[in-house]
Amino acid sequence: MFALFIWKGKFQELKGAPAQNNYYVVRHAFDSGLLELIVILTLFGLYVAFSKHHYVKGKVIFLVIGMGIWTGYLALFIYRDYLLSQMFTMQTALVFANAVSFWIDILAGDF
Repeated sequence: MFALFIWKGKFQELKGAPAQNNYYVVRHAFDSGLLELIVILTLFGLYVAFSKHHYVKGKVIFLVIGMGIWTGYLALFIYRDYLLSQMFTMQTALVFANAVSFWIDILAGDF
């Protein structure tokens, strides 16, 4: 649900934003690619949670991939806020919380 909410917001927010060279990567990263990865990660997480086949291995894969996606997404949000010269948004705070939760699970060894 969070990915779909962000997806809609990104299309509306970035309409009319300047497509300068340093902004190009951030502008198009929000189009659909990373959000589709989050949806796929969610479906994989549901499969791991409800299927007991290779549960530990599946959970490790889920956590590592999730940590990578959310940390990368956080970097894009921080860069977006920097380029738009605004304070950190609530969306950035929520993405930060998701990234930190994956890091905590991995560091705690919650497999």
